[in-house]
Amino acid sequence: SSVFTRRHPLYVWRMSGLLTKNPALKLYASILRAHRKTLPTEMKALANTYVRNEFRLHKKATPAQVQSFMREWSNYLNKISGAPPDTIVGEDIDEKLLKKLSPEQKIQLEELKKNSYKFYETPEGN
Repeated sequence: SSVFTRRHPLYVWRMSGLLTKNPALKLYASILRAHRKTLPTEMKALANTYVRNEFRLHKKATPAQVQSFMREWSNYLNKISGAPPDTIVGEDIDEKLLKKLSPEQKIQLEELKKNSYKFYETPEGN
């Protein structure tokens, strides 16, 4: 049984066959499913919003960009899929990769970093 209603986009995509025809949509759906199973409740909204925005921004990417995009998001999916439930999964970004980011990507990364830190704060502010 599916947790999606008939109006949910993933249900519509699954029923229309788009998930099997479009690897990006299949990856997107798999990431959202992994978020639902793995991430703590308070992080799901942030993570899902970030993923949705990234996939929307890359709709008109070049083939080389799409290849890199799909590889990186597939790696991310593999990392979170193997994590225990309610786990925050992360790692430092390689310096070489940071140097390749555009100014817009650096700003976006800084915003994500700032938003994610609130999940690590303790009541004492540490």
